[in-house]
Amino acid sequence: MKWYEERRYLNEKPSETKLKIVDVDLHIDEAHITGVGVLINGDVVIRYKRGDTLIYVFYKNDKEPVKSSDVSKLKSPDVLRRLIGGEEETVKKIKEPLREYADKVEKELSQFPVEIKITMWPARVYVKLLHRVDKETFQRYISTCRQLGMKYEPQSSAWVWELPF
Repeated sequence: MKWYEERRYLNEKPSETKLKIVDVDLHIDEAHITGVGVLINGDVVIRYKRGDTLIYVFYKNDKEPVKSSDVSKLKSPDVLRRLIGGEEETVKKIKEPLREYADKVEKELSQFPVEIKITMWPARVYVKLLHRVDKETFQRYISTCRQLGMKYEPQSSAWVWELPF
């Protein structure tokens, strides 16, 4: 299975209606894993908390999709450790700078209700407000995104930073 996306939620909890999550309580390094699930397309999702941030990590299975009935097998600490720590070197080289930048964004935008999404292909960090805010707050949000070197992308309605290669 390969990591392909990470979504972080600040000051807001996302809906899990399209996702069957089984609760887990496991600590691996700095992550407190609180759940694991399977999307309709067979991708695996791990939910964990780091500090006050709720994070969802998405994995695509190269061989065959995981069935939602197999979600209980994913609760195994060995399986979860392998998923979290078992990436190829190439993936790690791309993912680490993205995560470092996302950590910086998370710190700077900690007072806003945002989703921070990290994608591997293309190697980008997206930031999006999760709901409407007052005009002053919105202007501070825009200003902070610009200061972070992000550009607004109308088609995704998000502020974007692309990993320079």
